[in-house]
Amino acid sequence: SRSTHMSVDVLRELGTEARYKNPQNAKPGAFGPVVILGAGDLGALFLDHLKSSPHDYYHGMSVLGFVDQSVELHGRHMRSFPVLGSLALVPSLVENEGLKGIIVAIANPPATLREELATLADTHKIHIHFWRVNLESQ
Repeated sequence: SRSTHMSVDVLRELGTEARYKNPQNAKPGAFGPVVILGAGDLGALFLDHLKSSPHDYYHGMSVLGFVDQSVELHGRHMRSFPVLGSLALVPSLVENEGLKGIIVAIANPPATLREELATLADTHKIHIHFWRVNLESQ
């Protein structure tokens, strides 16, 4: 497996691909409560990125925890955040926790997953943010 150790400088350069192009320029409170889809290395890297980002870079974002389709991870913790369950939890998280978005921390999510996320976004009026690490030099 690839090393997940990176300098803070590299982490600051990591980007977000989102439904709106510049999430850091969104209105205050635009993010709200989110879950991270993918309790693997990329999910952990997103948490590192979040910690190293300027305080107001992701306006109003609070991480409720992770969702992951791997049942064996449910109930575990990653970096002190709980793995809450699968995407099936999204409707109750919207209703009970005010969920506003999902950070997708999965490399190359399959089309079926993208379709499921699009349906959740439309049905529950939440944002889907595709986060990816780009370490290639430009």
